[in-house]
Amino acid sequence: MMPVSGRGAARQRGISLISLMIGLLVSLLAVLGMMALYRTVMHTTTESAAYARLSGDRSAALLAAHGYLQEAGFGIEDAAPGTDVGICAASTPGGQLRGGSCAASGTGAVLLWRVDDGALRCAGLHVTAAGGLEYLPPQACGGGLSGAAWPVAQRRVLFDPGTLDGGFTALELVQEPCQALGVAGEGLLRARMHARHPVGADAAGTESVPVVSSACLVNFR
Repeated sequence: MMPVSGRGAARQRGISLISLMIGLLVSLLAVLGMMALYRTVMHTTTESAAYARLSGDRSAALLAAHGYLQEAGFGIEDAAPGTDVGICAASTPGGQLRGGSCAASGTGAVLLWRVDDGALRCAGLHVTAAGGLEYLPPQACGGGLSGAAWPVAQRRVLFDPGTLDGGFTALELVQEPCQALGVAGEGLLRARMHARHPVGADAAGTESVPVVSSACLVNFR
């Protein structure tokens, strides 16, 4: 066996401590990058799922609200805006919701209407301060639209935005010609429901886009 010369022994080197530390640093940076990417993907996925659920819940609420709006003026001959339907400000004396200062058109938090289904009664929709939407079932309303009151237990929640910064913002009545799908004849009054839908968040807060849905009130002609 030939002995190893001094020059050959000098060329046989292992991993230095500096090389090992550099390798560990590079590996650590790679792991941190992967963890940051995973967190971003999970946050985006969770946020998208929440927004999709919010959109689905709002669509279901709008579908129900459209059906309830077709009650407005039912059974009332020569139903008139301002008398048989009105946009009102919300009033809650004693914890009971009432509509005050009702007008034949405009924007507000409460939309009330009268219906004659054997007895003259009032019903409506209410946009809550939190952005929710409630249906106010028909009940006796002597003295006009402002004569009815709904305690919390009688209001039916159609939509609740939860903790998300998105929901309904206002209800609106517009006097203009309109046509309802599948209904013969032209109506003269349109109800609009305004909402906001979040699309993302940045340093300035949650960004959202407006959502508007309208229904033709066919009993007002």
